[in-house]
Amino acid sequence: MESFSFKFQNQKSVRYLIGALLLSFVSIGIVIALDFVNVVVFLSAVFLPMAGGMYFMIKKGKAKDRITLTDSLLNSDHFGRIPYAEIDKIYEANIFTAPPSSLKMRLKSGKKIMWALSDRGSIYNSEEDLRVFFEFKEALSVRLDQFYGTRQQTVSATPETSAETVSSEPVYIEREETPDQQLKKNIAKSKKGTWAIPISLLFGLLALVRTCGDDWFKKDDLDFQKMYRQSQQLHDSYLQQAKKIVRERLKTEGRLFLYTNDAQATLNLLPPIHYSNPTGIKTFEYNNAIDDLRNFVQNPDSVKLNLILMDGYKDARELKGGIWNRSDSGNKALFLRIYDPTHKIKPRYNRQIIDSADYPVLEHIWKAPVYDSIPLDESLKTSFPGFNVLLSLVRHNAPSCKLYMAAREKDGLTEKSFREAVHLLNKVLQDVKADTTAFSLKIIDGTDDFYSE
Repeated sequence: MESFSFKFQNQKSVRYLIGALLLSFVSIGIVIALDFVNVVVFLSAVFLPMAGGMYFMIKKGKAKDRITLTDSLLNSDHFGRIPYAEIDKIYEANIFTAPPSSLKMRLKSGKKIMWALSDRGSIYNSEEDLRVFFEFKEALSVRLDQFYGTRQQTVSATPETSAETVSSEPVYIEREETPDQQLKKNIAKSKKGTWAIPISLLFGLLALVRTCGDDWFKKDDLDFQKMYRQSQQLHDSYLQQAKKIVRERLKTEGRLFLYTNDAQATLNLLPPIHYSNPTGIKTFEYNNAIDDLRNFVQNPDSVKLNLILMDGYKDARELKGGIWNRSDSGNKALFLRIYDPTHKIKPRYNRQIIDSADYPVLEHIWKAPVYDSIPLDESLKTSFPGFNVLLSLVRHNAPSCKLYMAAREKDGLTEKSFREAVHLLNKVLQDVKADTTAFSLKIIDGTDDFYSE
């Protein structure tokens, strides 16, 4: 049984704001009807109901849920028991039905359920709540896959025939998407982000005005090319300051350990910087990154540096726990990644992908928590379902399949412990008859130049 706890926004609280708006109109009507012309009274009639509505919308909108998943149902402290068979539809993530990061579903009874979360954190949910919520959606996707996988059957029918025409080819009837397929589309859309008009555009403009407004409004007209250049310059300035801070911090972060069959791979440390641009407008390209860089520059000691893997394909990946590690909160851990760009996986949830070149490739990132009370080999083997089978791909898909195991000394894992983990990993690889001669151990010292061009 899997359990998830997170905060979210209760959408029903919006009715307080709507009620306040109606009350404001009624109050204004009464003031006008009584011919009581007074600025203080008029403004009170407008703003007091609105202030009350905003207060109750925020207060009542803060909700918390604890969800447990079983093979047949979802048990929510907020919404109650929801059997998977009763889920009629899961809405695609967009600004009109379920904004990205949120999840909205309709039951066969007609009842609609929605967990609304902001993708950057808000007064209703933190970024940690968002992380747990994404893990919940991924876990629910796995459960729905299993639930509907046993019920998916290809329906075929033979067309009517006559003496002149006889066809032996079956005609496949296209079924409507099932909730497990709809949820996968929701997750994929949430990760991509979406246009949010006018909200994201407004926030993007406000962020630019806050950072570069003094220079823009010296003239009567707006030069968007100039806005972009100034935003880029501000980003580059913060980035240079961040690089200097990271170089200093690397001296105290300790060593990084990497064991892999990818000769070009290396490890880096980076502050969390988001380059997402939901507006899609070039002028706002650096807005989120500027906010993150400014926060790091102003509070360098309070921001934890992420462990970043740079592979031989020049792709960067943050090494962190996957959906299998949702209950593991310790810092002491081994991080693993398996990647094969030639191994294509046909998605079950998106029938529109018919070209195998568009299939996602094999890639999994997860962590193996290390505890003093649990043997290291057990931590490795139980870190991912079917651990031995997954590692056998290193042999079957050689030489394209790459395996990475990494750790950081500052998290409490010593060089001796990491070498022991290497020995245990080699033993598993040898058990599945994988070649380990291409693997090498790399120790990255914090005094090395982190930013290489």
